[in-house]
Order: sequence, then C-alpha cells, then structure tokens
Amino acid sequence: MATTTVAIPKLKGGAFLIETRAPEEIFTPEDFTAEHRAIAKTTDEFFSKEVAPHLEEIHHQQHAVAAGILRKSAELGLTAVVIPEKFGGMEMDLTSMMVVAEGVARDGSYSAWHGAHTGIGTLPLLLFGNANRRRDICRGSQSAS
Repeated sequence: MATTTVAIPKLKGGAFLIETRAPEEIFTPEDFTAEHRAIAKTTDEFFSKEVAPHLEEIHHQQHAVAAGILRKSAELGLTAVVIPEKFGGMEMDLTSMMVVAEGVARDGSYSAWHGAHTGIGTLPLLLFGNANRRRDICRGSQSAS
C-alpha cells in the first residue's frame, strides 16, 4: 500500500509563540537554502574584513568611514537584496534580507547605518516614489551615495 506524503508549510514569524506547532512546521536556519548560506557567508566575510577593522572609527562618528563601508556593502549587493532586478537590485526573498540584517547586526552602530540606508532610505522611495526616483534610489543603493 502506497503512502502519500503531505508537505507541511513552514511557518514564519512569531506565531509559534502563541500557537501549538510541531517542530517541523517552524522555519529555522537549518531550512536555509544554499543561496541563503552563501549570502550569510558573504555578509560574514564583509563584516570581518570591512566593518570590524573600523569599528573604533565608526563609534567615534567618523561618518566618511561608515559611508565608505556602506558603499562597499552596496557594491556587493547587500543593500539591495529585496530590490527588484529592474531597479538594479537582487530581487531576493525576505529571508535573504534577514540573513544580511543578522550579519551586520554584530555592531549596533554600523547596523544602524546599513538599516537606515536600506529601510528608511531605499524602501520608501521604491514603494512610493515615481519611476525616476525609484531608478535614482536604486542607483544609490549600489553606490550608497
């Protein structure tokens, strides 16, 4: 007798905190794709090579240093993970964006720079800006200007 396997959809978010769920229903880092792991590795290498050596300068508000590092992050695509390709982004999933956010969160100061650029600066213009502004901001995501 053949058995049918039904794939249980993975839950994302905090629902598991207030609902009864089986462990296999909860999305965890073990569920990352090879692409997610590659992004995590890229982000980790970027942080170790570009951010960590300059933390003292960032913490002492040397804005040119932080902005320069942010430009390097943009060159790698780390500031445009969820931006559509037609605007110069990588058009990846939210999990990919969270992998990057976790990777840069090792330092609150740099993380604030990175998060402000991607969240406060880029996304509102992408979502609410006219076509010219969206094109301009996504060019900005790649150059972090």
